[in-house]
Amino acid sequence: MKPHIFFWLLAAIATSFDLLTKHLAFEWLGGVNGSAYTFVSPILDFRCVLNTGGVFGILPDNGIVFVPLSFVALGFVYWFFITTFKETWKTLPPLALITAGTLGNLYDRLMFNGVRDFIDFHVGSFTWPTFNLADTWICTGCGVLILLIMTEPALQEEKQEKKEKQEAPPSPENES
Repeated sequence: MKPHIFFWLLAAIATSFDLLTKHLAFEWLGGVNGSAYTFVSPILDFRCVLNTGGVFGILPDNGIVFVPLSFVALGFVYWFFITTFKETWKTLPPLALITAGTLGNLYDRLMFNGVRDFIDFHVGSFTWPTFNLADTWICTGCGVLILLIMTEPALQEEKQEKKEKQEAPPSPENES
């Protein structure tokens, strides 16, 4: 399978799954003013929240700021994709997950003026901000991508070659 097809297929499947779960959760629980459902007592509930800010609710009521940032993030991910897939296919799944999460949350911002979150994780008095599958895709993709950048030999060789070129003295034939 060609890298572009694999990348977009995985991104489309993950985006669809994110949007489907948001739709089902909000329908089932009755939306933001609906009920909550304890899934795994006492640590996991489903509760509908419309996040009008950024990640973890920062900058509430300023979600529009994150629309252009989403496009910048998508551009960066695609640039990283086209510059690394020839070196290793291992970057494709995490980049596709980051794309899927960004597209899922971007859709929500444009259609609902906020991101639909519904997974509520808590242990004792600690409560993690309510999130959705798109957030999970982004965090998982970023984590795996960081590990790959640190450990993948093909990516390390490319960085080493660039460093050696920058440190090498100019050759006599290049001087005019």
